[in-house]
Amino acid sequence: MAALTENSMVQEHERICPVCEAHNPPDQALCACGASLASVDFTLKTGIPAAPVVATVSVPPAGMLVCPHADCAQPNPSGTERCLYCNRPLGEAALERETAPEGSRFALPAALRADYRVIEDFPAGGSEADLLLVESQQTGERLVAKLYRKGIQPDSELLARLSRNPAGHVVRLVAHGLSDGYAYELMEYFPHGSLRQLLDSGPQPREQLRRMVAEMAAGVSEIQAQRILHRDLKPENFLVRATDPLQLALTDFGIASLRQATQHFTTLARSVKYAAPEALTGVLDEKADWWSLGMVVLEAAAGRHPFDGLSDQVINHHLATRPVDVSGVFDDDLRKLCRGLLLRDPKRRWSGAEVARWLAGDASLEAPEEDGNAASSVRPYRIGEAVCTSVEELATALARNWDEGCKDLKRGEIGPWLTQQLNAQNLARKLQDILDARGVSDDYRLLRFLLLAAPGMPGVWRGEALSEAALLAAARRAFDGDKPAQSWLESIVAEPVLEACAAAGQAGLGAFGQRWQDGWTRFCARWESAHQAEEAWRTTPKSIDGDASSAYVDIDDVMYSRPLRLALPSRRSLNAGLLLVLHDGSFAELMRAEVLAAQGEISGHCPWFDVLGDVAQLDPVGVLAARQLLPLARDDAEQEKRRLGGYADNRDLNISSLSERVEARLRAVLMAGKQPLDAVARQHLEGALAEFHETSRTTLQYGYPEENYRKLCQVVEQLVERALAVEQALSGLEREEQINALFLHPNRIGIAFAILVFVFGVVGPWLGLTGAVGLAGLAAYRMQAKKQAEQKLQDTLRAMARQAVAMPRKEQ
Repeated sequence: MAALTENSMVQEHERICPVCEAHNPPDQALCACGASLASVDFTLKTGIPAAPVVATVSVPPAGMLVCPHADCAQPNPSGTERCLYCNRPLGEAALERETAPEGSRFALPAALRADYRVIEDFPAGGSEADLLLVESQQTGERLVAKLYRKGIQPDSELLARLSRNPAGHVVRLVAHGLSDGYAYELMEYFPHGSLRQLLDSGPQPREQLRRMVAEMAAGVSEIQAQRILHRDLKPENFLVRATDPLQLALTDFGIASLRQATQHFTTLARSVKYAAPEALTGVLDEKADWWSLGMVVLEAAAGRHPFDGLSDQVINHHLATRPVDVSGVFDDDLRKLCRGLLLRDPKRRWSGAEVARWLAGDASLEAPEEDGNAASSVRPYRIGEAVCTSVEELATALARNWDEGCKDLKRGEIGPWLTQQLNAQNLARKLQDILDARGVSDDYRLLRFLLLAAPGMPGVWRGEALSEAALLAAARRAFDGDKPAQSWLESIVAEPVLEACAAAGQAGLGAFGQRWQDGWTRFCARWESAHQAEEAWRTTPKSIDGDASSAYVDIDDVMYSRPLRLALPSRRSLNAGLLLVLHDGSFAELMRAEVLAAQGEISGHCPWFDVLGDVAQLDPVGVLAARQLLPLARDDAEQEKRRLGGYADNRDLNISSLSERVEARLRAVLMAGKQPLDAVARQHLEGALAEFHETSRTTLQYGYPEENYRKLCQVVEQLVERALAVEQALSGLEREEQINALFLHPNRIGIAFAILVFVFGVVGPWLGLTGAVGLAGLAAYRMQAKKQAEQKLQDTLRAMARQAVAMPRKEQ
């Protein structure tokens, strides 16, 4: 029979390994992973049916009271006023005293009933007490009433100490006592909820984390100053009093105890995920609360709890055998705090004093580590002040100590550590592939390794954060002349840094880099178009005074100006401006305004600059190109002004020369008009008028401010109007002569005379005579029209001669 029982146990039960959760036979003492199974309880195998349960009707013993509430219906001893299971009234008399509102399952004890009314009961009450939201009937203040179950009595001395505590970083205890046989507490209400809601939103910003640490540490220090051990610190027990700035208050002292000695013996009632390793022994001191606080900080900094998804057995085994992994915290300062608070040795673990120094930024506070790394077989990799026991920690340390990391990578010190200490052969092989790459810098090799080892880590390049905000901040410094920032930006475009980040999953940096490259391509295209236009303009013959006969080409412009003046600028000098115009609209508009303000200096004197287009309508890259070309355009405009007599020493001479040339062209027009206006004379007059117009146009283009030049321009403009009238009269005369040539041609006149003779002799003399008179009248009209056209031409020439008298003369 005994053999049968033992055999049944072997078939129906098993032992589950607390480390790897493998299923083992009940008589096996060692798991395949090496963990001991000696203290592991037997578990019924999955799939073994349980013994059938026979349904029975429960009949309460005589004298027992059955709870009248349908969702409870549990038997209670005779004389009990409230149900021992649901804490609600028993019997009709008790039900009549019920003061809970509709929908609430609880009533207030007599000590609170007169002054408070129940607003609602909070869901999921604990095993020892229920929580109600109540409101003062006198003041309207809302508080939380904690009603303990029948027979449960909290530590009265602990409550007395808490009630004497000012409302600092511990929940304010308004009242506590015993009423109707039930213990109760009345405490502060926190409508913002607990720290759990904040942590569920993801990793917290660094400044928010520092504030959170300060608030939690203050609460722990306050209760420990009264020799109270909380023993169950977790995010749910830090309530949010205010959100901006963050203010926390410590609550839930259900399993808290008074520390009467150096060490305190306790039960295992705790939240395993936040409990210190020494809680497994049942012997605690104040350092246990600081461990719990460290676990909360680690969860807030990493965005998740390191034990999420693990059973209590596995968590306990982890706490007993190895340190907590803090590699998910990428900030060095926060990781140092987590290491200090999560030291497995309570004697070396950080507490209030070290946290205060950390908050104050004490640089002398040494980075903690486990003694001899006793809980791990990994020999740590040390670089700078960092002590690394995992790939993630190594990646973070290398990013913070960039130059040393490049040297270690080049010397081949990292690969052997990965292989020998972490057994990461695959990662070591990929590292060797990175080292074998040719034509890349040590910085780029280190970046490739960091992206491979810790793909979730924020981008870093040469020890600086690699993000859109960091790149724009560096661009602003570089634009202001910061040479290190200029070198940093240049190194990013010299190698495919942002492309590597994009390939590792950082798509934002990839898009940022692509826009940067596209902007550079557009800039080069605009620069080249301006360069070609400038070269064509520079090699075009020009004269100093606008006279085409004196035009020349400067040999220096043709042979030497191109490579020196309009060579494409280095990208190093343009990276900052290019990033800023692409991503900062206000910066681009300021640059646009600068170019528009300077256009007046070059307008009309630098035609190649106009190839860029209307500055007011240019895209940001075009504005940057215009801004870079502006100094060159100013130089060319000044040179053109000098060619046109722009300096004061040559203006008077040039104005006199212009006046003489206008007079000469004017005399030529008037002399041609005095000749008999035959076809040759008219042709000479047309040529003289064309030369006069060309000289007038040249004279009017200079824009000199002198008074004599303005007077000359006024007379020239009036003469140009007269010249246009002469041209119109000349055109009219030519038109009349063409008509006369058509009607008064000798052949046509002979034919008309023969027709008249025929009509006179055959048809009749009167009709022939009438035709002859008509033809004579037409001939006379055409001759008179030509004479009038000639007279009009002479009149316009005389008017032009009269206007010429107003020409300014050079003072003798």
